[in-house]
Amino acid sequence: MKSLVELSVTAVAHLTPVPELLANVEYLPTAVRHELFHELSDCRLRQMEMAWEAAARAEAQEPRDGFDPLAGDQFLFDRETQREWERRLRTAQRSCGTRVMTRTANPVENSAAAQERRRNYRFVFWEHQFRTLFNLRNPQRSTDPVDVLSDCQELFVDVMEVLKVHGRELCDDNVQLISALRQLRRLEIHHPEQQRTCWEATGRLLQSHQHLAELGLFHGKLTDTHISHSSLST
Repeated sequence: MKSLVELSVTAVAHLTPVPELLANVEYLPTAVRHELFHELSDCRLRQMEMAWEAAARAEAQEPRDGFDPLAGDQFLFDRETQREWERRLRTAQRSCGTRVMTRTANPVENSAAAQERRRNYRFVFWEHQFRTLFNLRNPQRSTDPVDVLSDCQELFVDVMEVLKVHGRELCDDNVQLISALRQLRRLEIHHPEQQRTCWEATGRLLQSHQHLAELGLFHGKLTDTHISHSSLST
């Protein structure tokens, strides 16, 4: 049976508006705060992070990720939520009985020099969520009542560094969705289609995305014609 405190935290996590949570979370006892993060849905926790990041940009820079042994019990929002994403990744791994989700979930590196190469738990979690929803998405069926990736696009745009897609998924509508992922630096195309449309869509994506630095092609054949269609040589 849950204690009164646990029941209260659950109710607060489910019902309290995110801005109100954010205004008060820093002052909660550490154990209560961690329980609150645990009870928040994926979307509400990510919305809280986004609001925190927006507030941090408007004020003095908030410490990010680094463990400061002199800080004691000081509230480090990013560090604490990273631990929550790690917990959710490991829980998902156990529930599905596979290592798929943790193949790239390397421990978060805290040194400033490692910022460019690290793979943090938040990104790995949301990359998996995006990939799962992307696989279910069918832009050709306009009668689908809900398009989660379009409706909740803001949750993903700043937490996607790596994306794996199937060649058949590179249609115009999906390319537009991928182009909105501001932090995307690596795109892996598996089984690239031989049709011209796949390569033309790839070319448009390469030309329009500002931060995409790596393109991987797997289990397919690349010809001079494909290079021409996709403008990979430019």
